Amino acid sequence: MKTLVAFILCCYTVTTCLAQADTLYDPIRVVYSDKFVADTKTDTARQYYTGNVKILHDSTYFFCDSAITFQNNLLAFEDVTILKADTIETYSDKLTYNGDISLATLEYNVVLVNGDERLFTERLLFNLDTDVASYTDTTLMISKTSKLSSLRGNYDLNRKIAHFYNQVTLVDSSFNLLTDTLIYNLNTSKAEFFGPSYIYQEDTKIYAEKGFYNTDAGDAYFEQNAKYNSETGVASADRMRYIPDQDKIILDGNAEVQDSNYYASADKIEYYNQDSIVILTGNALFQDEENVAKGQYIKIDQTTDEIEIIGDGYYANANNVLESDTIFYNSISKQGETIGNSIYTDTIEDRRLYADYLKYNPDGTYRAYNSSGRPYMEQINDDGDTTYLVADTLYSILVPPDSLRLDTTEYFIGYPDVKIYSESFQAVADSLVYALSDTTLTLFGDPMSWADTSQFEADTIIMKNQTSNKGDVDLYGKANVINYLDAQYQDQIKGKVIHAKLDSQKLKSLRVEGNAEVIYFVRDESGLYIGANKTICSLIDFWFVGGELEDIKFRGTPVSKMTPITQASESDVKLKQIAWDETRRPMSKDDAFAPSKRVAIAPKEKTKEDSLEKPKEVDIFEEETRKILDKQKRKQ
Repeated sequence: MKTLVAFILCCYTVTTCLAQADTLYDPIRVVYSDKFVADTKTDTARQYYTGNVKILHDSTYFFCDSAITFQNNLLAFEDVTILKADTIETYSDKLTYNGDISLATLEYNVVLVNGDERLFTERLLFNLDTDVASYTDTTLMISKTSKLSSLRGNYDLNRKIAHFYNQVTLVDSSFNLLTDTLIYNLNTSKAEFFGPSYIYQEDTKIYAEKGFYNTDAGDAYFEQNAKYNSETGVASADRMRYIPDQDKIILDGNAEVQDSNYYASADKIEYYNQDSIVILTGNALFQDEENVAKGQYIKIDQTTDEIEIIGDGYYANANNVLESDTIFYNSISKQGETIGNSIYTDTIEDRRLYADYLKYNPDGTYRAYNSSGRPYMEQINDDGDTTYLVADTLYSILVPPDSLRLDTTEYFIGYPDVKIYSESFQAVADSLVYALSDTTLTLFGDPMSWADTSQFEADTIIMKNQTSNKGDVDLYGKANVINYLDAQYQDQIKGKVIHAKLDSQKLKSLRVEGNAEVIYFVRDESGLYIGANKTICSLIDFWFVGGELEDIKFRGTPVSKMTPITQASESDVKLKQIAWDETRRPMSKDDAFAPSKRVAIAPKEKTKEDSLEKPKEVDIFEEETRKILDKQKRKQ
């Protein structure tokens, strides 16, 4: 009997070896089992092994409780283990293995181990030649601190790259990711995702349709409809990037950020978490509860409240707007400066200051100056007219309250070569002081001013309410007023102090105090000059209607002389040391911007024959034409 069994086994072994010699594939070899049974009655011979089964194919070992082999195929059951190389291990309850193509199908409680990675599923296809594992059932991969799951995918063990498809979840120590497709490189710990994807991180939610996340380094990239949402705000951009070693977030392309404190938009936004610095580049806009900033480049230090704006810079708060090529400002210290094409606008007073450079002091005052040209202030008046105030340097100061002032007063100062121009009012001086609180303007240093047909001159000129149609002009020291009648004759007034009231920039009343002298011309109903009245008195009051002299009242003991116009001499029609002077008068905005060119013009001496000439009737058309020609000559 033993001889028969030995013969059968010998014949079976020879037959199997001969059959496998005809194939190109290595045979599956059972190294050990507690029990063995061969079934040769069927067309496909099968061998049954039970108990501590150990099988070898190529360089791969298989272990199980029981196994069946047939035609280089293997069925293994219970505690199935596959060992390959030094790092690859698989465990399952069932194994179907085709030795010809080295393809293993593992089922039930499947575990694949490759170094630090663990993969868990219920069914796994594992190609032992290519070391690529595929699955079509819910699968979980654990790698270091990360867990990945999906409904299907594949895992290249040699390249250590895993593809996950359908309901993909990546759980890391710092975030959760839900997506449709994910490629995970276990060498670099980089997870690339495709399709609608959601990233959850504490109280933060990110949406994107493409990007990557490095589970080790922590850097991340999101694109295609990328959106960020948290309890404190939202953000969106074409692309988002987080760089952990710099603790930096980059929003690139149509970037927007909105949180509880501010709104920002730009082509690109960079945020440095550790330093609390925000940088906006390209069409940048930053807005909080109190301020608005625009420019091509904006840098904001949220710790120091410093802001830097470069390129078409714009900075505004409730009361002021600042525009410049470059703006530096600290909202805590209230200190800053601008460089290039600077415009400072007081939106309350409708006032603008233009300069190349502006410097701001902590007390809110500023200084304006230019490298070329001259800084100027532009004031929109109540009547819609615009006043231009120009000087070589403009700056403001604050004067604390005293016995005369209850509040701190801000003054605007200009020097030297001051010029003021509006359609109805002009002035020149060496320097000026402008009180912003009550719009009082004081001119010093050989000042002169003109309103319609009136000229004012004194050592000091003080003008009040110059932004309205009605205003006051006070002249101190060598004060004089000339009312232009025509090129030959003008009403003239001199005194120590003169108080004038204007209505629509025309004289309404005048009071002359101290050594008052006046020459005014009397005309008949047709407008022809009759005579020149010259009066000296201590105090004189004048009243005008439409700019024309209506009434005069002399206080004290006046000394008057009326001279017929045909008999009037130079001294009868001209007061000494005063003259109508339009050589200094700015006739246009461009005149105001140009530096002064003071030219002393000697008064023309009048001959005796000239003084005896009869006045000619004035041709209004010729007079107006002469004025226009004179203006053109001055412009040339």
